[in-house]
Amino acid sequence: MNWNQSRTGSYDFSSIQNINLKNYNLYYFNLNKYGEAYAKKVDAKISVLANAKSTFAERQNEINKQSIGYIKKDWFSYSLMHIKGSFRMFLDPGRFDLYNFFVFKNNTEVGFLHHLNKNGVFGAYEYFKKQPFLILLVIPIILLFNILKLIGFARFWLYNYKSTPVVFWFMLFIIIYITALTGLIGSSRFLVPILPIYILFATIGLSKNKKTNEKSYSYWCWSSGT
Repeated sequence: MNWNQSRTGSYDFSSIQNINLKNYNLYYFNLNKYGEAYAKKVDAKISVLANAKSTFAERQNEINKQSIGYIKKDWFSYSLMHIKGSFRMFLDPGRFDLYNFFVFKNNTEVGFLHHLNKNGVFGAYEYFKKQPFLILLVIPIILLFNILKLIGFARFWLYNYKSTPVVFWFMLFIIIYITALTGLIGSSRFLVPILPIYILFATIGLSKNKKTNEKSYSYWCWSSGT
């Protein structure tokens, strides 16, 4: 961040944080609650105010100030939507990533998140109906595995929280931290950094073999010195 400040004058971890804040968090919140016209109006207004500034740092500060200002006016509604988005990250089948993997051309300017926030579940369903057959075939399979992983993760903490070693609680903190940062725009690719430890919990949670669980616990307890 100090390096960014020395070069741009803006004390940011990354310039993407303000782009995310304005173009995704705030825009999709307004789209969901107030409609597309209002969301575009606010987005354009912030852009005009930011572009009127003379330096990069001033533009970034203006985007941050205006975006947070709008969110604070609706902090409760936004918080609920932020939590929903965070939870969605664990279920998202990753349509965008599948498009890239199978080298499909994306002919639409907006994706699933836009249709979900604009028209709800029905809008998302109508959007999915227009996807290539291979995408329609793969997505339910991935969604099923994502549901199983989430069930396993929940079962692990439901039945083992009293005897869980400290290192596991630290891993849980990392998962919660990344999830909270992702928030409203939660999608599968943001889960990648924490996927190994998430799968660890899910696997133990889904396992009915007591000896396997005991071995896992013994290893982690020994490693953490507990």
